Amino acid sequence: MLFNSIDFAIFFPIVFVLYWLVSKNLILRNVLILVSSYVFYGWEGKTSQKTEVYIIPSSLTLEEVIQ
Repeated sequence: MLFNSIDFAIFFPIVFVLYWLVSKNLILRNVLILVSSYVFYGWEGKTSQKTEVYIIPSSLTLEEVIQ
């Protein structure tokens, strides 16, 4: 997904509103941002499968290290 695409123009306001609706729950807010980033980086494209293969395991590993 490109920042200057119609897809992003729809995606961003939805995520922005959802983020502020769940702003009191820190865990839910972090999960929303994580899932939104998976959707953003995994959105159609030639490298989407490669991106998902690297991003998901690395983010989950980083989560375990932080805790």
